[in-house]
Amino acid sequence: MERRRSPRIPFKAPAFILQKGKSFSSETQDISKHGIFINTPGLHGKGEKARVAIYLQNKNTTLSVTLPCVITRVSDSGIGCTSPHLEPETLLFISNLIHSQTVAPPEFMHAFYHYLDGIERHADI
Repeated sequence: MERRRSPRIPFKAPAFILQKGKSFSSETQDISKHGIFINTPGLHGKGEKARVAIYLQNKNTTLSVTLPCVITRVSDSGIGCTSPHLEPETLLFISNLIHSQTVAPPEFMHAFYHYLDGIERHADI
């Protein structure tokens, strides 16, 4: 049974998990409304608090965004985190501005438009 409340948008970016005074290098896999999946070793426990630093980079430009989060899913390939501060639209907009010299892959744009369509439908309810 599908438990997700919003679609996942492919989103690859370098990231760091900051937890218990330690930093773990990782990479994001996808984002959704208030959620992010991060490819990282399973040294984290469900329900634990952490901070996720996401790095948006292109040539000489780097922008980092750090969010407080709660780990809601732990798997062999990584962790799922939720944060009320994660707004995928803003993150994607900034990422696209930084990467404006390159064209986003079609599957990324398709998932992004699907996500926006879901937001509009939810707002109409």
